[in-house]
Amino acid sequence: MFGEYRNREEAGRVLAELLRGKVEGGVIAAIPRGGVQVAHPIAVELNLPLRTVGVKKLAPFYSPESGFGAVAADGSYVVDEGYMNLLGVDEAELEEIKRFALKEAVERHKKFRGISPEEARGKTVLVVDDGMATGYTAMAAAEYLRNAGASRLILAVPVASSSAYRSVQKVYDSVVCPRVVETPFFAVGAFYRDFHQLTDEEVLALLRGV
Repeated sequence: MFGEYRNREEAGRVLAELLRGKVEGGVIAAIPRGGVQVAHPIAVELNLPLRTVGVKKLAPFYSPESGFGAVAADGSYVVDEGYMNLLGVDEAELEEIKRFALKEAVERHKKFRGISPEEARGKTVLVVDDGMATGYTAMAAAEYLRNAGASRLILAVPVASSSAYRSVQKVYDSVVCPRVVETPFFAVGAFYRDFHQLTDEEVLALLRGV
């Protein structure tokens, strides 16, 4: 179960094989940072343009790992209101959290060659990440791309929790995920032998490489 992929590049090659014939004429919008490293071999193998989509998890300031939603670079967002209430986050705090998260999402979108509405409009867009625990960032990315006019949305991730997989199926036209895991204790990094945190420089180098 653990150490399923050697690294993100290997995971990307696995996804590329599963995606052959499904994304012709499309464009990739990877979720930074880890999603870019997974998307790079897909872009090379399938000869697709590689862009990103700036998103940021929404979480209480006192508990940054307790994500209850996500916001995208255009301000669209998704929120799990039940979990948000359980965490004790009220509407005023939500607005403050969204404001800070949106600033970072916009910065990521600008820094990492974020997809423009013109690049997405009327296209099949393939969203790629290195894994999903909750699915919030993938769903926020879908909101951004629907607003930008994408005609079809495909999500590709190497591994996902079963709950996240079910959630994203509601907002994507197709979801490609070779490893769906049924467990209450899910960590994306547990399914990689190498899951190091990418630097901005590494991400930019990958984006320049296609």
